Amino acid sequence: MKQFLSHAAALLLALCLAAAAAPMALATTPQEEAVLATGQRSMNKPEGVFTVPETPAGLRLFHPLTLRAGRLLLDNALEQLRTGQADPDAMRRIMAYAPIAMDEELPPVQEWDDPLRNMLEYGVRSIYIALRETDRPGVYQIVTLYYNRDGEARWAPQNIEYDSNTGWIYDTADIGLLGTGFDYNVVGYLVRATPDSWERSIGFNWLFDTLAPLLFVYVDGLRFTFSYNGHDWALWFWKGVYLLSNGAEVGIYEKDPVRPLHWNASDTMLDISMKVYQGDTLFFDYGTQRTWWTGGFKYGSVRGTPLVRPKQLRLTGTILFEEQEMLDAFLVSFEENKPANMTGSAQGLLFSFDWAASA
Repeated sequence: MKQFLSHAAALLLALCLAAAAAPMALATTPQEEAVLATGQRSMNKPEGVFTVPETPAGLRLFHPLTLRAGRLLLDNALEQLRTGQADPDAMRRIMAYAPIAMDEELPPVQEWDDPLRNMLEYGVRSIYIALRETDRPGVYQIVTLYYNRDGEARWAPQNIEYDSNTGWIYDTADIGLLGTGFDYNVVGYLVRATPDSWERSIGFNWLFDTLAPLLFVYVDGLRFTFSYNGHDWALWFWKGVYLLSNGAEVGIYEKDPVRPLHWNASDTMLDISMKVYQGDTLFFDYGTQRTWWTGGFKYGSVRGTPLVRPKQLRLTGTILFEEQEMLDAFLVSFEENKPANMTGSAQGLLFSFDWAASA
């Protein structure tokens, strides 16, 4: 649960910035809609040729085209937060506005070891975002074009990709977008945790659950502790309301040898899958991820789609243990401590669980 606290704080900051950066909706023009209707790859590449846009006059931190696309994305995300009923295809269509480039169409590459220092030395006047084609259909690398003080363009590769097939924007190093520890889905308005996020260094203790309501996080949690291979372990399950979203988490931890109330994120990675339901409605399915902690959150709104209380959610999934001894130790704790509305079974090393909704 505590990993979401950083996400909640980031979301609050985004909402504050939105009030200043996007005071009104930016509607698409009929010309833009006409281009999209033709099925072309990009609004800015209607003839299949990428053209580096002219550098704007004066100092503009973001190129007007990039700023406009960002505002459109933000506007739709805020609409989902306000009403819970934003068009699920709107953000995919906005991403279709982004220019798509092949390597030979891009200006010279700029390799920087210290981006901030190099940007100051380079004299960046404006930043422009584009998509770079990869060898995977529908998957693009997000690249940044920089215009120097003389109006010359260079581009720098990013560790961020956009999968137009699924709607996910993600960091390829599994540290989350911009190092936040979370990736974002522009179609389902979803946020998911990443395996190598900075949250691994924090671990968990009772304070996180205690302070959670201060950030409007209300969750039900289950912990199953067991001993294995000379260590004390815990498997934690959470589900409930996370600020303006519903979600759930599953994590594996090891007892801190020095701090008796603290649990460290496990160095042992397990294959974990997770699905979250309200009644028969599937909120999201994250498939299987090799990780120490998986978490997923779907934005809603108290106005349009009331947030679901923890007891109304159903959490199911699987955990693949590394050894039979580890699974057996966990099963003893599970059978002794599971609530009446939770079931589980093992087939080989694969444990399946179902934490049902309750009255």
